[in-house]
Amino acid sequence: MMGNVNGLSLDLLVHPGETIKEVLEEKKMSQEELAIRTEYSPKHISEVVRGKKDISSEFANRLEYALGIPASFWMNLQSNYDKEVFEINSLSNIEEKDLQEKLKNLMQDITDQGERISKHMDIKDMKRYRELVKSFMNEITSRSHEFSRENFLDRRGRHRVYGIVKLVDKNLDDLAGELMKEEKDHLAIVGKIDDIRGLLLDIST
Repeated sequence: MMGNVNGLSLDLLVHPGETIKEVLEEKKMSQEELAIRTEYSPKHISEVVRGKKDISSEFANRLEYALGIPASFWMNLQSNYDKEVFEINSLSNIEEKDLQEKLKNLMQDITDQGERISKHMDIKDMKRYRELVKSFMNEITSRSHEFSRENFLDRRGRHRVYGIVKLVDKNLDDLAGELMKEEKDHLAIVGKIDDIRGLLLDIST
């Protein structure tokens, strides 16, 4: 999961490789030449420049020799980058735990209200049930970046969450319709409640 907290994202951090790229451009030196000077493979140089590999202490020493910039400079860049990555990931984990706890509590409230409807089959209980379900879905759709890509895309790459939202809405309307009937079908009511709960669990796990 990509960290993204309060507008902060790993995508916005500048990897030390970017600085290497800028220095190479200033010195009009190619990555191939840097590879020769540092005795590292061109692939390694490319991966560092693209932020795919970090700068080790050994590589920092080679950069000092090849570029004339102290190894301590490169190690400080890497250390600061690592610290920022750690802070963003830590905040992201805290937010994710808070979200999961909120969803857990909402699901329990939805389950309790569903059981109340199953027992009394009273349309008056429907308003609260619908509000809880809507709150649950709003949390999911507003924080879709915090859930895995697989949860939100179908086999064709389309956002399946919106299809599930429509299904939930339809089941809510069907449930309300069942509760408004003079002769209520208890099995149909319980079935709709189970369907809604299943859809909510499907999109949140």
